[in-house]
Amino acid sequence: MKPYYLFVILFALNSCTTKSESKATIDQEVKQQSSDTIVITNRENYSSEYLKSLKDEDFPGSIILVDSLLINGPDTIPFPTILNLDSVYTFATKKKNINLSVTRINYTTISYRLTDYKVLWVGYADLGPLFFLASESDDDDITGSAYGSSEYYSRDEKLSIRIATDYDENGILRASVNHIESDTTVNISYTFRSK
Repeated sequence: MKPYYLFVILFALNSCTTKSESKATIDQEVKQQSSDTIVITNRENYSSEYLKSLKDEDFPGSIILVDSLLINGPDTIPFPTILNLDSVYTFATKKKNINLSVTRINYTTISYRLTDYKVLWVGYADLGPLFFLASESDDDDITGSAYGSSEYYSRDEKLSIRIATDYDENGILRASVNHIESDTTVNISYTFRSK
């Protein structure tokens, strides 16, 4: 009976030592990382374009991307998730016959289709790399009220698409589209409303 207790005690002590040694090893590895690194838990959650633009920004401090969160030091910032993954959202304007269809592909990318009587633009747009530094604001052309939005840039750099960060008081999601022409931005539409 005594050898059994001795075995259990030795096993328990060894487990504690192993855990503290493992934690010390992890802490040491984290300290060895540069303070300006980007740690990504799952690359499929973010577009390669977004990751490249985030890296190119040379933002100070380490950034950790975990699912729908961007962690920078003590700050934890959620990626915009007002659009459900793989769901199609259709928006229309009240003043022009233009429709916008948007689908969230991952935490940083949407696909879009902008049409009137014909297809105007189709493609992918990525969230701005430092979206968390300043929220965009748009004015609703019908109510006149301002609303916060997240801005996505088309990969051909011709459009910026802003999706509201919340539904309005009537449960409507709003969006706007801007056409970027050589250093000038032209609003090609009015406020889009979800159908």
